[in-house]
Amino acid sequence: MKRVLASCLFLTLCFVLAGPVKAETARERLESGIVNIQTVLSDPKYKNVRPKSEEMKDKFRNTIHTFFDFRELSRWALGKPWNRFSPDEREKFVKLFTDLLENTYLEKILSYDDEMKVEYDKEIVQKDNYVQIDTRLMSRNGPIPISYSLKRADNGQWMVYDVNAEGVSLVKNYRTQFGEILDVSTPEKFETTKVEMFKRLEQKIKDVREHKKTD
Repeated sequence: MKRVLASCLFLTLCFVLAGPVKAETARERLESGIVNIQTVLSDPKYKNVRPKSEEMKDKFRNTIHTFFDFRELSRWALGKPWNRFSPDEREKFVKLFTDLLENTYLEKILSYDDEMKVEYDKEIVQKDNYVQIDTRLMSRNGPIPISYSLKRADNGQWMVYDVNAEGVSLVKNYRTQFGEILDVSTPEKFETTKVEMFKRLEQKIKDVREHKKTD
């Protein structure tokens, strides 16, 4: 018993002397996330397999969620109307919007296989807890400029909340689309158009899934 206690005290002392674990920088967070994505894409188990298996897609989704904050992404994409949504409506929107993004872009990203090579350029501090990291995706047709916007969460981790590919922001693109649907001029119109927006989201997800089945 004394030996066990001594071992526990020794390990505790080691952790104390080692100090706190250094948090990842925004660049390190993005790089590790992309490396993990590349690991999934280059897995020999899925090489030259069409269509991609559900197992691979699940691995990809799980990896993306480790460094993408889909709730924050959803909040930015919706814009000011987010503040007028109830907690339940926000959760519903995040779920649907995440589902739409996964179904829309998953197959496209998976098509890169192990050819997905990324070069990192500059890092721009936008304001406290917000940075932009410029990268280039090296494709067969030449480099594709992609910028990632990251926010430091309350737990200290950096998470991606927007992606700008070739000058087109994912967040701004969808914010424009949602803005064309939502009418905030009166409470009545807002409620009506909000219902319409949810219907369109659900239909869009259904259409994307049906399209995949026919491919």
